Amino acid sequence: MMRSVRENVSMVHLSLVTRAGFVRGAREKRVVSEVLRSVDTRAASISMPVSELSGGNQQKVALAKWLLRRPRALLADEPTRGVDVGAKRAIYGLIRSLAAEGVGVLFISDELDELIGLAHRTLVARAGTIVDEFRRSEADEESIIRAAFGASAAAEGLKGSADG
Repeated sequence: MMRSVRENVSMVHLSLVTRAGFVRGAREKRVVSEVLRSVDTRAASISMPVSELSGGNQQKVALAKWLLRRPRALLADEPTRGVDVGAKRAIYGLIRSLAAEGVGVLFISDELDELIGLAHRTLVARAGTIVDEFRRSEADEESIIRAAFGASAAAEGLKGSADG
């Protein structure tokens, strides 16, 4: 977090910005600026520490790091945690556009509205095991919660008997 935006984005792809082991500053600045623009990151300067950015822009920098080279797959683990509504919308748009371009996106979230709104398929895990799967048309809050918390047939029977 104390490193600059520029360093954070380029450090995992040094082969793009180095020659003979030396960072080519102008190239690094150009490629980092391009990818930051593509994810709509707002920073006063790419030289400022990531810690000085808003939560939403910090998340966008983290995404930009992995988008510097177009991935075939992206693991997005709680990418909108702690960000404002505007940043969430921007991140959702980015994820949708990546999926539309053929990038496989594994989106991990405990926010049901995100899962229902973004996922083509929702896999529910409990105790380290996938216990259910829902296609977009089948996914709703009640079904996902039931799968996540292991509503058993016995519990369903008790609920039914208590109601009537």
